[in-house]
Amino acid sequence: YLKSVNGIWSPLGSWILVPFIKGGGNAILFAKYLNGFYGLVSLILFFHIIRTLKIYFLPAVLIMGAGVLLLLHFSFARLFADNLLVMLLLCYVSIVQSNGFVNNYKKIIAAGFVGALAFYAKAYSFYFVLLHLPIVIIYLEKQNTGFYFSKSGIKKIITGIVVLVIASSFWFIALHNKYGHFILGQKNVTGTLTELYKPNKKLIYPPANGDYAFFDDISSVNAIELTP
Repeated sequence: YLKSVNGIWSPLGSWILVPFIKGGGNAILFAKYLNGFYGLVSLILFFHIIRTLKIYFLPAVLIMGAGVLLLLHFSFARLFADNLLVMLLLCYVSIVQSNGFVNNYKKIIAAGFVGALAFYAKAYSFYFVLLHLPIVIIYLEKQNTGFYFSKSGIKKIITGIVVLVIASSFWFIALHNKYGHFILGQKNVTGTLTELYKPNKKLIYPPANGDYAFFDDISSVNAIELTP
């Protein structure tokens, strides 16, 4: 159980791949297919958001063109959960900017839940939703009531945050069981991998039996001194 828990790599992308791997499929090929699906859904959501915001035609075309290029890059050049994250965050934004969002508890709950799914795709999404959702609710409440903070607004903020935290807590607990303290992710991967671009110095073995490489859990290595 604990070998499947990792403080570096977020789990949702791997979880979605499990049925395809269990069925004997090619994991890398299916990851590419899924990336393409995430990209397609992202484009649909992106187009919907642009139409809702009523952006002028030319800027909308330029934005969509840039979005297509970015999503094509994520779909075919990367196998990580970038496209999955983009899709979930666009879904979150679509909910938040929908008509009547601030007066609809179902939409607030949905936003908190989708924000949690984004956390399972990439851990830093938790911080974004934790800050963004209250700010949006406060802003919309000010437009509706004339007050930045009202009892109803505070209840709505608490509702969204509670859903976000509860839905994310299963991974918090799993990480705590493995590492012994509560974290969203074990460490900054970008900073950790900087040394990988320097010349080889020594071999670092996989962190546990059955692992393919130390990449399976980089947090087991304090100082990385080689390229793979």
